[in-house]
Amino acid sequence: MWPRKPADDAIIKRKPVRSGMTVLVIPDAASGGSRRFSLRWGWLVAAAAIGLCVGLGAFGAPVLLAGSVGTNFALLADKVNLEAQKAGLEQQLAAQKADLERQLNLEQGKVAALSDQSRKLGLRLQNLEAQVQAVADRAGVKVTRASTKPRGGNPDLLETDPFAMLSALDAQLSVVNNDFGNALEPLGGQLRAEAAIPSGFPTSGRITSKFGSRFGPSGRFERHTGWDIATGIGTPVNVTAPGIVETAGWTNVGYGFHVVVNHGYGYQTLYGHLSKILVKVGQRVNVNDLIALTGSTGYSSGPHLHYEVRVNGTPISPGPYLFRARPSGGGNLEDILTVRR
Repeated sequence: MWPRKPADDAIIKRKPVRSGMTVLVIPDAASGGSRRFSLRWGWLVAAAAIGLCVGLGAFGAPVLLAGSVGTNFALLADKVNLEAQKAGLEQQLAAQKADLERQLNLEQGKVAALSDQSRKLGLRLQNLEAQVQAVADRAGVKVTRASTKPRGGNPDLLETDPFAMLSALDAQLSVVNNDFGNALEPLGGQLRAEAAIPSGFPTSGRITSKFGSRFGPSGRFERHTGWDIATGIGTPVNVTAPGIVETAGWTNVGYGFHVVVNHGYGYQTLYGHLSKILVKVGQRVNVNDLIALTGSTGYSSGPHLHYEVRVNGTPISPGPYLFRARPSGGGNLEDILTVRR
């Protein structure tokens, strides 16, 4: 037999149990009755979550901030170090740049000076070419015409590159030297012949008698073979052309102490009535060398120099030779020709 269902009134109805917790607040005796609070678990979980967040915000932020600040300080230190290195490198680069600029300016100055020197050498070489051309014309020798620019390269390049200019000048100098050598040999004989011609006065003084017939000291007409130059005793006598002393001493012909110099090419000069002779026979003399001192020895009426010019042994008038200009530069012709070679 089945059990009987109880009546509805007999069933005890209970209130549904809510999940949560109850908080009972009991005050002291003076405050009155107690109070009861019911807290659901959802509220508690939410409150706990909020508290956790607040706690993390209160205690975790400083920790995170401290870590961030430390990292920032490290980065800042690295930045300062890198900026210091950068500044040092910039200073080194600036110093190297300044040094390079100084060296460049110095080299540019050297190149400019070299360019100026090469231009001056070019002008001197052109002048030398012109002189060689003149010498060659006198010798009747054909040589390369004097150029207006150095030979051996592009003129535009030569104007801007001093090294190319010097190289071209060196090449041109070889050409000029060869031209001069070709002109020198045939010109040598002509120059020696010209140098042998007596030129200029042998001493200072006043002309008292010229070449030709005259009344001599004896009061008779006689043939005077030279020019007389009156001057004080002891005045220097200089040879008027290079040559070799042929006679130096006393003669009874009338010249007294005298010197004869053979200049070659048929030319001789005689210097008479000397007080002192300063050269010896066979001695080589050059133009303007001191050979004696004036006097009044031999057939003489007073202190003077008797000067003769002889061509192939025959006395001729010294007049044209006395007023003939001496070759410029002087010096021994043979030495000059030897050096030029």
